[in-house]
Amino acid sequence: PPGPRPLPLIGNLNLLSNQMHLDFAALEKTYGKIFRVYLAHKPIIVLSGDAIKEALVRQPRNFAGRPLLPITEEIVDKRWGPALFAMDYGERWRIFRKLGHSTIKVYGEDRLQEVINEEVSELCKRLEESDEKPIDITKQFGTAVTNVICTKIFGNRYDINDPEFQRLYYINDKSTRLNIGEGWLKEAFPFLKPFLPYSQQVKEIKELDQERFVIMRAKYDEHVETFDPNHIRDYTDALLKAKQEAEEEDKSSKEHFGEGPIIMAGLVTLFLAGSETTTTTLSWAIAYLLHNPGVQARLHKEIDQVIGKDVSPKLSQRKNIPVLEAFTAETQRLSNLVPLSLPHKTTSDCTLLGYEIAKGTTVFTNLWSLHHDPSIWKEPDTFNLDRFLDAKGKFQAPVGGTFLPFGAGPRVCLGEVLARSELFLFLATLLQHFEFVNPLGCPLPSLEGDMGVVLHPKPFTVCVRKRRDQ
Repeated sequence: PPGPRPLPLIGNLNLLSNQMHLDFAALEKTYGKIFRVYLAHKPIIVLSGDAIKEALVRQPRNFAGRPLLPITEEIVDKRWGPALFAMDYGERWRIFRKLGHSTIKVYGEDRLQEVINEEVSELCKRLEESDEKPIDITKQFGTAVTNVICTKIFGNRYDINDPEFQRLYYINDKSTRLNIGEGWLKEAFPFLKPFLPYSQQVKEIKELDQERFVIMRAKYDEHVETFDPNHIRDYTDALLKAKQEAEEEDKSSKEHFGEGPIIMAGLVTLFLAGSETTTTTLSWAIAYLLHNPGVQARLHKEIDQVIGKDVSPKLSQRKNIPVLEAFTAETQRLSNLVPLSLPHKTTSDCTLLGYEIAKGTTVFTNLWSLHHDPSIWKEPDTFNLDRFLDAKGKFQAPVGGTFLPFGAGPRVCLGEVLARSELFLFLATLLQHFEFVNPLGCPLPSLEGDMGVVLHPKPFTVCVRKRRDQ
């Protein structure tokens, strides 16, 4: 594919910043929907717009690989290997993916709803206690969502003041604020490694990751000692049972599992997939509500009509609340949490849009470009939830691979169903009880994000007011 001329040693790093999705979107205007750049000596293929659909939807297996990322290489504990999202495509990945799917099914809709509603109820109490003073809503969301995933993995919720819980929340939050883009600088200039801010961050995150491992390993050991395959309490039990069944079905599976710590990779996958992305989406949702007070009033009206004011929302009601569904989808489209997704790798030689791509090539999918493509979305930089509603006011998700907030193909997000459930129950309950108001005299939240592992909104505060009509 075409692309800018690389410079000696640095390749095209001179054209890139820590907002690579925006840099690639600018290059797309010159080189088209599929182009090549060099990150130091490493050639990378970048896909934009409908080229992403052609790769992930129409040739999913050809683009299902995962390259060894700088961050993965530095942080992964060799004793238990990478989490599922960092594994390369192959037999081991397929086994773990299957295990992950069967594990998630342990929580049926009613049980999942019960766990989420309990935590949302506790969150509502804390928000009411804020007495309409400006608060950091992101931390409140992070606390609640982390406790939901702890309940699902460990079988019981924490008191939010528990020191162990506070550490788990801190580790999660800190880990996702590392901008992995600087990792490519390390590849280009190994001698700069000690001087890069990235290197110090990696060192700190590696230490935090080890601390999380110790906490989760202790929980895992407790589960092994008390495991009963006929009484599955949580994700850890479900993973142990799925592992047991897989080994009974296929003796060769044992070589992929090894000893206990390998299961930790599955638990870490569920922990990470179930917390930070949901927290960040909720934070973006509040930011967009503050910018669009008319939308908030519209959501209040719909929730009052469909759910009422005194009954907890149910997942079965989601299809009857199309404006909230559209609001959530538009938040995901415009905020674009993982604008470049995680890099893919070709698993075989293939041809894409007339270009030959060799096996083992690293491929970036610029989802930000797809979700901001003016040929797909009218006025793509404007928040407009009505683009997700049909003429009758029913929610309609775009077809044809033009809206991919959870990715596509074999690498689609394992926690998609969980995330959608959490987003619905959190937002429906909060909007049922509260109005979100920008603090007097403060500017509205910035809609330009800070890039980490996900694209966070810049820090902002909000006043949470009990709805006056309640």
